[in-house]
Amino acid sequence: MLRFIARHSTLIMPLCAVVGFIFPDLSNEVLAYLPEVLFFLMFFTLLGIDQYALLKRIATRYVWSFAVLQSAGMSLILVLISYALGVRGDLLLAIAGLGATAPLFGSGALVNAVGFDAQLAMAKTIAATLVMPCTLLGVLWLLGDKNAHLDLVSYVQRLVVYIIMPMVLAVLARHFIAPAVLSRYYPKIGQFNILLLLLFPLGLMAGFRETFDHNPWQAFSLLMLSSVLALFFYFSAYFVYR
Repeated sequence: MLRFIARHSTLIMPLCAVVGFIFPDLSNEVLAYLPEVLFFLMFFTLLGIDQYALLKRIATRYVWSFAVLQSAGMSLILVLISYALGVRGDLLLAIAGLGATAPLFGSGALVNAVGFDAQLAMAKTIAATLVMPCTLLGVLWLLGDKNAHLDLVSYVQRLVVYIIMPMVLAVLARHFIAPAVLSRYYPKIGQFNILLLLLFPLGLMAGFRETFDHNPWQAFSLLMLSSVLALFFYFSAYFVYR
């Protein structure tokens, strides 16, 4: 069953979003546990990666070029296009923030599930996460909020909890677990990781359902906008990195 879910995860994820929309109470219940899910998702993904090799990968120019393009580049392009189309105010800020957002920490798990380089995916994700606050701050200044500032304490806390601690635990686990044992059982752990990843679309739909209940047209407009932005991200990444 786990193998089936892992193999068809890209199709099951939208179904989880539909389930979360139909059952908003369930979605809210899952939402409360997503921080813990994110921690273990990061840890289990890093468990299958050599941390020293990962750090060397993060230090490469290619990875940081991706991080700057993914965060600052995408955000700037979206701001310019949206502004030219007449988008202003909070919606413009939301679009800019979405463009600056780093890939989901679960990207490594999803990339690993479909057979690509999970180490490179994690290196890019971590680098883009480090670039993201600077991009968001720049976007706020660009849009006229001169009082914008970065909460360094909160940011460092999140870096420690969701990046540094999982990396340290992964190093310790790989040190104490025999490589042969880890190689034998990690594929099962990787499949379980996909289950954790599926909890995100399930747990994030309650807010959209609330918007839909109050204003269906606004919810539909946001769905169309998010779909257009998702297509923009996917196709731009395809043409840049193919």
